[in-house]
Amino acid sequence: MNLIKEICSYYKFDMPGQLSFTAQSLYMAILHTANDTYSRHITPSNGLLMAKTGIKDIKTLEKARQELIDLELITYKSNAKSRLAGNYEVLGLERLLVDNFQKKSGKNPEYTQENFRIISGKISPHIQEKNREENILENTTPKEEKTDATYVPYQKILDLYHSICVSLPKVRTLTATRKKHTKARYSENNNNIVVFEELFKRAEQSDFLTGRIKSNNPKYGKFKANYDWLLNETNMAKVLEDRYANNKSSLYNELGDPIPGAQDKTPI
Repeated sequence: MNLIKEICSYYKFDMPGQLSFTAQSLYMAILHTANDTYSRHITPSNGLLMAKTGIKDIKTLEKARQELIDLELITYKSNAKSRLAGNYEVLGLERLLVDNFQKKSGKNPEYTQENFRIISGKISPHIQEKNREENILENTTPKEEKTDATYVPYQKILDLYHSICVSLPKVRTLTATRKKHTKARYSENNNNIVVFEELFKRAEQSDFLTGRIKSNNPKYGKFKANYDWLLNETNMAKVLEDRYANNKSSLYNELGDPIPGAQDKTPI
């Protein structure tokens, strides 16, 4: 096995874009071990591979190994019954893909992610998940996905929040709870993302919601809304009804509720 050729093929075929970081690290450790023994057939222990990769537990190692097996980069046979290290065979990219491409076309391949999929017929679980998040799954156009009644543009809505509500706290993770509230508000507004754009614009324009002014009520001080607060059903309705607009300060209190006796003289 030529380690240099394998590493070159690894990057030419853009494998880092198709494997998780853990699987990438494991593959490099396996290549290194095979190079040391001058053989594609190796029997490294789990402990050795974990030491080389920094993987902390067996389950993570097994998951990464399965990624490599699914893409036919390696084969693996366990020796659990005899308590010996498992048997690995490094199939490798240079031999597996280049040879196959030449047999099919008689030409040298262009090293691309697409050619990897065409030649090997494989799409890694990692890149499938990545494609789902980016709405670029093979055979599924953005137009088709948008018409799907179950589709919710979580990331697009969050991107709108970050681009418009520059005065409000950033969101680091789209948790299951946040997705649940986003989906609910999206469904309630007839799957119309424009409503979210309007919501975020009104929030950013509000001196109270952005903490640019101090509340008259000492209990609240300087209040600042966030993504979770805005996607609360009641809060979203109040913001869209302009309860927190700057010119409404004499009509509504800090919670967006009408002040008793106040009259809205703004023309309807």
